[in-house]
Amino acid sequence: EGEIRQGAEEPYLANIESYQFYIGNTVDAEAQTITFGVDLREDNITAGTQGGPLEGEENANVLGFFLQDIILISEELTANVGARYDRYELNDHLGQDFTNSGFSPNVGLTYDLSEEWSLRAGTATAYRGPEINDGFKLYPGGPSWEAGSVNDPDLEGESARNNEISVNYNKDGFSFELGVFDNTIDDIIVNTVESEKSEMRAVPWGNYYTNLGTLETDGFYTRMSYSGENYNISLLYDNADTTVNGHKATRYQYGSIAASIGDSWVLDASYQPNDQVYLGWNIRLVEGIDDLEVTIPTDFSNGLIDKPGYTTHDFYLRWDPTFSDNFTLNLTVKNVFDKLYRGHGGLEDYSQLPGYEVIIGANEPGRDVRLSGTLRF
Repeated sequence: EGEIRQGAEEPYLANIESYQFYIGNTVDAEAQTITFGVDLREDNITAGTQGGPLEGEENANVLGFFLQDIILISEELTANVGARYDRYELNDHLGQDFTNSGFSPNVGLTYDLSEEWSLRAGTATAYRGPEINDGFKLYPGGPSWEAGSVNDPDLEGESARNNEISVNYNKDGFSFELGVFDNTIDDIIVNTVESEKSEMRAVPWGNYYTNLGTLETDGFYTRMSYSGENYNISLLYDNADTTVNGHKATRYQYGSIAASIGDSWVLDASYQPNDQVYLGWNIRLVEGIDDLEVTIPTDFSNGLIDKPGYTTHDFYLRWDPTFSDNFTLNLTVKNVFDKLYRGHGGLEDYSQLPGYEVIIGANEPGRDVRLSGTLRF
């Protein structure tokens, strides 16, 4: 689908086309369920000034084979074992060819300690090779962007692995879960500048894509809930620490790949007074982060910023009228109290650092009221 952006000189057009093929099958055996298949995706992008010659073109494809097996080892123990193989090919707009492939195994175990208690543990890996870039990053529009985006000739794919273990309890409508996790992505692909590649630091304005290092997120979560005859209430607490090469992650420096988010609490309550009405209330509290040490990209020195905490409320209502089995009415009110806040997943506020007064992330939307109806034929 084509999009037009007004650039510094004249309108610029980018068009991306994607094609995907998938075929899979599931086989149920006596004590196991096997799923296998193949998928193929091809992406093509063209870009250039509107009405002018083609200035950028990239083509990429990825071919994957996968196999997953759920095995009932005993009445208490279940294993989920599998793997996939992916082969990535990319021809970028500078004529560079990249071919990367990776093998991604995974294994998970669930052990029922009793009727109420269960233990889960697993480790999984994933591989992603270089892919086509954003269409507007191919634009050769200025002194530092004479070739648009540039891929490191030695660019490699990213390898991710996730380790997690959790304990679960469930009895008489009450459930509890406690888990710890560690997620690591090696050879993350980020934008930097070629002359400073040896610094292994990312800069927001960079157009040189290379493997920077390691992105790691580790933490823990706990969730508890209680369900009655016509209501449910749950509470979730999530704690996570995200770093890039040991440095606290910020959205400004590392683009969309990482951000630091304060400890989060989510309270959700729902109530169904009758068969026609279902309503709920969701409260999300994100704790603030004070004195977050960040890297100032101009000289790679350190500075401190704050990310204030916030609390939001969402309301939702569904009505299934008795006069029709095919009609449903939904009312959703997000940010009920019109809270003014800046989400921790977005761009931070760097304005207190000299030279970065204009780097201030946008506030999240205010109150959002939506009424929708669904009619099924």
